[in-house]
Amino acid sequence: MLLAVSYLESRWDHHGGAHSTAGGYGPMHLTNVAPDNVDGRGDGVRRLPDRTFTTAHAAADRTGLSVRRLTHDAAANICGGAALLADHQRDLGNPVGVASAPGDWYAAVARYSTAVDRPSAARFARQVFQILRAGTERTTVDGEQVRLAAHPAVRPARGQLNDAGFTSPASGTDRRNDPQTDCPTGLGCE
Repeated sequence: MLLAVSYLESRWDHHGGAHSTAGGYGPMHLTNVAPDNVDGRGDGVRRLPDRTFTTAHAAADRTGLSVRRLTHDAAANICGGAALLADHQRDLGNPVGVASAPGDWYAAVARYSTAVDRPSAARFARQVFQILRAGTERTTVDGEQVRLAAHPAVRPARGQLNDAGFTSPASGTDRRNDPQTDCPTGLGCE
């Protein structure tokens, strides 16, 4: 699961302690952004939920590792991302570790996206599970060859999103990305 999430988040690139163009650090894309200046205007208006800005701080709270270490050390970054994912899983009342099945992590993966609306969170989770089922491999910018074996038998528990606390789209909203529709990305399914 960690390989699939980190592939979607960063394509497994670490960036040597620098943030990506999207503002995330390391393979798990932990964020450490000042919320009052997220859009460069510095006007103090928060345009995204607080959890979007400080996943590195949340990971530090859960692991006891410093934010600097979580943002500069790839192994620590993965541990931090794993701690956040497990925390989401526990918050949802789902088992962790060997007592869990990969498909039962669907809602936790959706929460890891930091999206607040159900369609966006479901899109992220759907893509992670597509990667997990198909497998992939890549040579990172650092020259490391990473491979995720295919797990075609994994069946995501999409129904978990009903109780995961995401906002529903407004009435009349475009439903092409409805989480109950299994549709390839880029194809306008309804």
